[in-house]
Amino acid sequence: MKSQKLRLAHPDKIPIIVKNNKTKETMKYLVQERISLCQFLLILRKKINLSEEEGLYIYANDHVLIDMTFPMIEIYNRHKNEKDGLLYLTITGENVFG
Repeated sequence: MKSQKLRLAHPDKIPIIVKNNKTKETMKYLVQERISLCQFLLILRKKINLSEEEGLYIYANDHVLIDMTFPMIEIYNRHKNEKDGLLYLTITGENVFG
């Protein structure tokens, strides 16, 4: 499994696949397991050029809304795909200020 090779080569990082529901773009990340989801969201906001008026919502496995304070390793352990060992996240932007 490719994810096992990645985890062996980078034991402190988590392989993540992020799908943007708006653009249908798929992005791959290898992130530190100790950062929170909130910190990862800041990285995503910069990457997708989201306006300040838009809120960003992130789901695991297309349906589970995740607490922003959770460390990435906890999210990975709870929601990783058991077949390939990757964490699949879906992001959705929503206009929150009118």
